[in-house]
Amino acid sequence: MSARALLLLLLASWALSEAGEAHNAQKEVDTAEEMAVFKDFMVTFNRSYGSDKELQQRFEIFQQNLARARHLQATDQGTAQYGVTEFSDFTEEEFLGLQRSPKTMPSQTLPRVFNERLQKTCDWRKLGVANNVKHQGLNCRSCWAFAAASNIDSLWAIAGYPRNVSVQELIDCDTCASRDGCNGAWVWDAFMTVLQRGGLSSANDYPYKGKKGTCKKRKGDAVAWIHDFAMLEKNETAMAEYVAFKGPITVTINKTLLQNYKHGIAKPPASQCSSVSEDHTVLLVGYGVLRYKRIPYWILQNSWGPTWGEMGYFRMHRGSNTCGIAKYPVTAILDIATDARCPQ
Repeated sequence: MSARALLLLLLASWALSEAGEAHNAQKEVDTAEEMAVFKDFMVTFNRSYGSDKELQQRFEIFQQNLARARHLQATDQGTAQYGVTEFSDFTEEEFLGLQRSPKTMPSQTLPRVFNERLQKTCDWRKLGVANNVKHQGLNCRSCWAFAAASNIDSLWAIAGYPRNVSVQELIDCDTCASRDGCNGAWVWDAFMTVLQRGGLSSANDYPYKGKKGTCKKRKGDAVAWIHDFAMLEKNETAMAEYVAFKGPITVTINKTLLQNYKHGIAKPPASQCSSVSEDHTVLLVGYGVLRYKRIPYWILQNSWGPTWGEMGYFRMHRGSNTCGIAKYPVTAILDIATDARCPQ
């Protein structure tokens, strides 16, 4: 080997060594910055861990979720922002929980019978409907009961009789007695319970505990009831018509992206949010269009408290079956005449 070749080889080795040291140094800086963010997260969400080992494990999970949030941010086709949330130290398995397919489904599908022109926007919150965002807690998968209760409350409020029905009664008195409602269920299970019990108590008389208890005898008369429930057409135009002319409905979606969702209109690619793995039920309260980008969206109420997302709500792209939103559109039916229309 010539002296020149030897010199070039030594210079190349030195450059690689310098690059490696720079990469390691940057990695240490990134880790230190992420640890600072993690400590802020622990304070914000009142987290503490039983040992240094568990703290390190949760920090590594936190780092993985930050990386996932950055990937979602890079691939989202809407306006959504992703980042640190209450669930940033959860593994994907802890957040998603067990998924299962429904054993029974509503047999009735409501036909489209609306002859009026569909309004461009709709937001029932402007009429004081569905404004009470609640928190199901971190240890009870009761989204199905919260969505059903909010659906019923909304329909009664539209009729002019505001209600706040008991979520806990749905969990304790679920018609499938062998199941723990904190392990998940389907929204039509809740509606079947309401029909069989002849209504629900108020949340004040039967408060939420965040765990399954013994079904209690009602104090006095039911404060709200329903006459039936039904599946809507699995079509987003039909869903918008029903929401505009009748009121909020429940939908069941794949909640994967909600772990890192902050705000904005979520429109992930199908690879990031499958439309065939629905596992979280929420209340659909309206729809709109982001004018400057002409992005149509749904407005949805979650049950993770008012500090999550957009004051307890979130928006998803409308018209592309985002995260399977059109698969299970279900609503309670209340036969009380009303002239109310969804505010634009």
